[in-house]
Amino acid sequence: MDRTLRQARLQQKLRQLKHRHGHRNAQQILEQLGIGGDRVTWFLPDDQSANTCVEWLNHAFPWHYSQIDWAKVPGSLCSPCQKDIQLVAVLDQLCQHFQLGNPDVTLIWFNAHNPLLHMELALVRHHAIALFNYDWDTWIIEPQTGWCIEYHHEGTLCGGYGAIAGAMTEQREQD
Repeated sequence: MDRTLRQARLQQKLRQLKHRHGHRNAQQILEQLGIGGDRVTWFLPDDQSANTCVEWLNHAFPWHYSQIDWAKVPGSLCSPCQKDIQLVAVLDQLCQHFQLGNPDVTLIWFNAHNPLLHMELALVRHHAIALFNYDWDTWIIEPQTGWCIEYHHEGTLCGGYGAIAGAMTEQREQD
């Protein structure tokens, strides 16, 4: 067998193994969180959909190190809170303040090896403590209308609208 062909086949098998491992990992995370897999879509870290979400978040908001610089986001709202019942109340207040309703949202964790989760905002609110406790920092995004809610590990929950709305919809239409 030709060496180039053999290398190509090995690369393909490696991609398949990584993909299967990523799916198993995502399913295990959902089980740990107590969320039924039938209510969530996940994007593996190397999926184009995941990259599009992360790129949107990085470009829609100003950043200060690994945190959104909410002082530079007009109309944003930040509240101190810890990862407990207070967090749920503050999340509910943010959702009411911005009149978010129950859209499909994408949840991004600080650890880039974790899958991104796509689900209804009501499901995020119901499992907020488990979702925010799973990783260091957490972002809930809804790019079509351009908002984000961020839980930062130092104990703040902030929300607001970014500079770029609808970019993901436009990107999908071009693909």
